Amino acid sequence: MILRGVSEDEQIALREQLIRENILEGLRGGRDYTVVIQRVISDKSLHRYQVVFSYIDSDEELMMVAVRDFTDEILLQKLRYDSRHDGLTGLYNRSMTFAATQAMLAAHPDQTFVMCHFDIKRFRLFNSFFGEVQGDRLLYYLGRVIAKLAGEYPFAVYGRIDADVFCMVVPWDEERFKTHCHILEDSLAVCRKDFIMEGYMGYYTIVDRAMDPERMFSRATIAAKEGRRGTLANAAHFDDAMERQLQAEQQIVSDMRRAIEEEQFLVYLQPKYRLSDGSPCGAEALVRWQHPERGFVMPGTFIPLFEGNGFITELDRYMWEHCCRLLRKWLDAGLDPDPISVNVSRVSMYSPETVEILGNLISLYRLPPRLLNLELTESAYMDNPREMKERLLRLQQRGFIIMMDDFGSGYSSLNMLKELPVDYPEGGHALSSPMMRT
Repeated sequence: MILRGVSEDEQIALREQLIRENILEGLRGGRDYTVVIQRVISDKSLHRYQVVFSYIDSDEELMMVAVRDFTDEILLQKLRYDSRHDGLTGLYNRSMTFAATQAMLAAHPDQTFVMCHFDIKRFRLFNSFFGEVQGDRLLYYLGRVIAKLAGEYPFAVYGRIDADVFCMVVPWDEERFKTHCHILEDSLAVCRKDFIMEGYMGYYTIVDRAMDPERMFSRATIAAKEGRRGTLANAAHFDDAMERQLQAEQQIVSDMRRAIEEEQFLVYLQPKYRLSDGSPCGAEALVRWQHPERGFVMPGTFIPLFEGNGFITELDRYMWEHCCRLLRKWLDAGLDPDPISVNVSRVSMYSPETVEILGNLISLYRLPPRLLNLELTESAYMDNPREMKERLLRLQQRGFIIMMDDFGSGYSSLNMLKELPVDYPEGGHALSSPMMRT
């Protein structure tokens, strides 16, 4: 192998790098390979090179190397660009979007701005239908559309925040904004003829310029969720009612840690009966929050928040352990209890620790696994059926009984049920009666 234009000292390092990164086979296949290397040479100075390897002769295995100094400034420019931009769309990434927003607000103190949240309906489903390559192409296409629209304003900031979520901060111009919402909607509609493409848009009028842009964007996101009831062209605005709701939700989130520590969450049991003879056959554990200041808080108020911030896993474990304690108490009293079924959230189900945690609880409280049945909502099966199936099999091997909660209320089908290791579906409330607190 001949390396042209490289000193003998550098050739050794380059050959080692070629071997280490398995580049030779790629070169033999006719592909070029570009690498940036840095070496401390004999005078102890640091040199950086951009090296392009190209295959020439298959018989003699000759490779030509084009080498040029890769100055510190060039390297810094590349690193700076990569740290600020999304690798797929070329738009600003999350951190740079928010940093540039702060700079733009400071530069134009008399201008009213809106921050917009935009994402795609059923993007995950699109990826599963057409594959990630097509999903990436869709995101790149939307990035171009957003960049073009933002270019019509005298100044704007826009970027890709995460997955299919984009952000755009522009001067408030109601007519232009409505026009651009229609353009975005039309652009989505025409990009695929075999899939209904729709989006969500929410926006927040920036009033408090000292607010962290992350919080501004969270308000636009809340509005976008509200906008899911309509079309993209009818973008939802973050208003006073949403602000009050957000403050109430933030108060709940701030109280959740203390609620766990002080055991404010209560276990309520909803009995279940056999249809065949009406005899009791167990109960389902339901959580209720007895807040010391706010009183009785229903799960519909706090469960969605906990699912969103990940705290649901701690609440799951809290409920599992309290039910294990209750079963152990009954057994120690000489009773023969029927099983208690506990909910396993989709967040907990995708945690690799869940199987061990449940197994350790059963061992700690010396319970037969059959007494703690596990209920999963059917939506938990949809994102990654292969991983879910593997985890369910591991739980069944530990002796747990798996149930699908509210079977038939969403995406499930008998065919899907056949593929998953579920012991039986539970249709829900037809088998239950009023609750009682433990």
